[in-house]
Amino acid sequence: MYSDIGIILIVLNQPVTCNASLYERERHLLTTLMRKAKLTVCADGGANYVFELLDDDRNKYIPDVICGDLDSVNSNAQNYYKDKGTIIVHKSDEDENDFLKCLRLVLQTEPYRNVQCDYIIALGAVHDRFDQSMASIHALYVAAKISRIQIILLSVKSYICLLTPGQHKVLVNTEMEGNWCSLLPIGNKCNNLRTTGLKWNLPVEGIEFAFGSLISTSNAFDGSNEVTITTDDNVIWSMEINYTLN
Repeated sequence: MYSDIGIILIVLNQPVTCNASLYERERHLLTTLMRKAKLTVCADGGANYVFELLDDDRNKYIPDVICGDLDSVNSNAQNYYKDKGTIIVHKSDEDENDFLKCLRLVLQTEPYRNVQCDYIIALGAVHDRFDQSMASIHALYVAAKISRIQIILLSVKSYICLLTPGQHKVLVNTEMEGNWCSLLPIGNKCNNLRTTGLKWNLPVEGIEFAFGSLISTSNAFDGSNEVTITTDDNVIWSMEINYTLN
């Protein structure tokens, strides 16, 4: 996964799971991405997650930056990483969540905005809190006005990104795809959205693609190797993935 591309990793505040199988997969995903990342940023309490999840191996995986209002990171994690050379960036703006603060840091602030990357990957952006999950989606829309770098909300179970106007291709022959995918026109309508490679392709003639009219959830792949999506406005793409330890 992401073997030949440059990534920036942002780790958000999230609980460490008690499920043994899920714990190992989350740990494997985190360490894999931290090894590959050109820059790792913990969004406030995201440092707690890295600190606790990696446990005995934590000295091998040191985040470059902890950024946010610093009301969630505990003193053990903050002091440990500070002693290891992690930069602590305090941002107290109450109008933006810690994820968006981290995105602004890496996209707009020297020297971080000079890091060359193909993708920004965020771990822990979607979870049990609906409002916080929507705040993460909101951050994608804000960031799209700043940079064209693709931002991916990733977990061991799902992959979410914002598709801006134009044509996009999604490769679905990696053996990591799950059973479902979706397209959601959050905050706008798409007057001209066309797809190939889905079980139920769009458009549906005579029906507007918008909330209150038609959206595409619980869709699936048609067995081809790629999905194409052409859109005239922003749309959220999400899909199930099955992240394994292989």
